[in-house]
Amino acid sequence: MTPRLKPSSLDAILEAAFELLASNPGASLADIATRAGVGRATLHRYFSSRDDLLLALAKAAMREMDDAVAAACADCPTHSDALYRSLEALVPLGDRYRFLANSAFE
Repeated sequence: MTPRLKPSSLDAILEAAFELLASNPGASLADIATRAGVGRATLHRYFSSRDDLLLALAKAAMREMDDAVAAACADCPTHSDALYRSLEALVPLGDRYRFLANSAFE
């Protein structure tokens, strides 16, 4: 099996949204589509609204944070070490996800 060299459209949209919304929470869906290298119609095939995209980003952020903590704590000998390593894994992700804290989900 040959590894994919180009991310899927969905992956590109999610990554572009994280990048743009982290620096400009008011970025439009058109801006996100452009950054992702897809057309607006492609973006709307995956997400019918901004709220749908934000919900997908929140779910992706949760998965990414869970994965980061699991990897950081895989061999922790104590709960204190696990807490320390969890924070070390999560704090750098704060800027990437900060916009989600101020997003209203309906």
